Amino acid sequence: MKYKALLAGLALCASPAFAGEFSLGGGVNYLDDGDLSITSPALTYGYRFNDTFAIGGEIASGGDDTYDFVNVELDSYVTVKAQFGGKVGDGYMYVSAGAYDIRGTASGCLFGFCASLSDDGNGGLLGVGGQIPLTEKWLVDFSFDRAFGDIDNTKSFVASVRYRF
Repeated sequence: MKYKALLAGLALCASPAFAGEFSLGGGVNYLDDGDLSITSPALTYGYRFNDTFAIGGEIASGGDDTYDFVNVELDSYVTVKAQFGGKVGDGYMYVSAGAYDIRGTASGCLFGFCASLSDDGNGGLLGVGGQIPLTEKWLVDFSFDRAFGDIDNTKSFVASVRYRF
């Protein structure tokens, strides 16, 4: 259901009714909660309505870390963020507020007994970020977010290279 809303929003933004700029790219997402730190590949996206307002986010999957004897794998991490900011030179800096959905699997063995557990969570994000143009069509995008809710106080850093359509 959440993915349908994300796809509908992206389709709406890409419609000719909006006179903005869509960008899509790939990069890396780093999640850290103090006990676990997971690095995973990420698909990043954004739609800039004007120099003040944009919508963006990322979809990450893969990566794992071990806490004591438990291996934790990131199944998916999806964010949607409203970005408010302005031009700084040729680039763009912003503050953001949004939401995330995370899914993971933990598994481990102790004294010959093995178990696995999958869980999901969601909540809000607050962050900062920016975009630096490399050429007319290519840009570097980065963001730093702080999560609230099910993964309270988890920090997320995303860096990617995007193509502007």
